[in-house]
Amino acid sequence: MFVDTGYFLALLRKRDSLHEAAVKASGKYDGPFLTTDLVLVEIANALSLPAYRASAVNFMETRIDRIERYIEEFTKGMLELKESQKKTERWICALSGFAGM
Repeated sequence: MFVDTGYFLALLRKRDSLHEAAVKASGKYDGPFLTTDLVLVEIANALSLPAYRASAVNFMETRIDRIERYIEEFTKGMLELKESQKKTERWICALSGFAGM
């Protein structure tokens, strides 16, 4: 599941207005969270106060799988899809030209 900064902060900050909702959602999912390094930087910055550091580090080490590992595969799939669409568009144009004869 891809997760952005807001969810992580709500999950880790007990005073956050969405903390309980984030904890409840977290209990329904036990797979890894996918995110980007930029989100991790935002989390580290937001949770840099001593009161949050230990829980932030523990959470990031145990529950996060950086999405960069999947970007190459995703990009390859998107390029293949784009090429497939181009072929379909050419086929439709050819068919339209034939029908117009």
